[in-house]
Amino acid sequence: DNNGTYHNNYFSLTSNQSSSTGATGLTAAQMQEEESFEGWDFESTWGYETDVNNNFPILDALNIPVVLTTEVTDITHHTATLNGNVLFENEAPITARGFVWSNLPNPDISNHTGMSNEGDGTGTIQSLVESLSAGTNWYVKAYAENNTGIAYGSQLTFTTMAGEPELGTKEASLITETTAQSGGIIHSDGGAEVTARGIVWSTTENPTLENNEGVSEDGAGTGEYDSEMTGLNQGTTYFVRAWATNSVNTSYGEQKSFETAIPTPTFHISLAAAPAEGGTAALAEGQPEGPYEEGETINIVATPADGYEFTKWTQNGAQVSDDAGFAFTMPAEDVVLTAHFAEIIIDPTFTLTLMASPADGGTVALDAEQAEGPYLEGELVNVVATPAAGYEFVEWTKNG
Repeated sequence: DNNGTYHNNYFSLTSNQSSSTGATGLTAAQMQEEESFEGWDFESTWGYETDVNNNFPILDALNIPVVLTTEVTDITHHTATLNGNVLFENEAPITARGFVWSNLPNPDISNHTGMSNEGDGTGTIQSLVESLSAGTNWYVKAYAENNTGIAYGSQLTFTTMAGEPELGTKEASLITETTAQSGGIIHSDGGAEVTARGIVWSTTENPTLENNEGVSEDGAGTGEYDSEMTGLNQGTTYFVRAWATNSVNTSYGEQKSFETAIPTPTFHISLAAAPAEGGTAALAEGQPEGPYEEGETINIVATPADGYEFTKWTQNGAQVSDDAGFAFTMPAEDVVLTAHFAEIIIDPTFTLTLMASPADGGTVALDAEQAEGPYLEGELVNVVATPAAGYEFVEWTKNG
């Protein structure tokens, strides 16, 4: 093993040797079966060759290096010092040596999480490995290479120390006057389960669970999560950080800032009719009720009552339109718009009756081009009297 102690040793019971301290005796048949040699590597180190060594195992790699993996030291949350020793070249110079490691068993130079190269030659080797995941089981082997092949030391395991969670803070979004959304992304639990997570916010920088103006709790575990902020003040700058807690500590994501919205001022419109009995002033069909923002278009309509007609719209006494249906642009103030109506005056008309006296003395009628009445006062009406035979026209009389 890594301390130079030999184990998994075997000897043949067909030899003159009847016992061996720390070794297991095997029959000739057992010596010819791989299964008898627990812990031996028959893929790269040991093998069988017909009619050689009584068909007992022989070394396949007599010329590859001999290398040991020794104790891993200085283990922290994310770093460790790997140690090893290249004992023999075996007749071919060492061209490369170092370590392979992984969070899965049996790493090698073609299948690993990380690999180091510590030069050439024999002797002790050491490598400081960084950027390891905290609280994780790691598997490591020393290796050495010459022109014959690659040899590995035995696999060792070590566990990095559990650390604080590693996380980021989401940018604020869906910002209103009094609410906003943020959240977190937990990249790593630090090797210990995240039992609580959320966000903290404040109007002062770097809020914490102990010093904040608001805190949310949003479940447990790693991954992404969203968080809601409520009860905020409008037009105010806030600072927010994601937080996560495991058995080691509570850690925070980077600080994000945002400003709550300032509400857009709105104004009211009042509609009146003058005179009140002259008609109605109202919002047009489909026009939402106020209040309204500056520059917004409001469609209004004036409808006269019977006997009245619309004349104009006024604002503060000044005419703004003479159209009954009017698109008004809202100013930055409350306004009163008045629809004005005028009574419709109808001039009296009169009936003209034509009579002949005596009745058999002739005929009276409207001139051929004269329209029939009734007629307005002062209107000219052309009439004609035609005497009958034996009569002559004398005069026209009115009311006798």
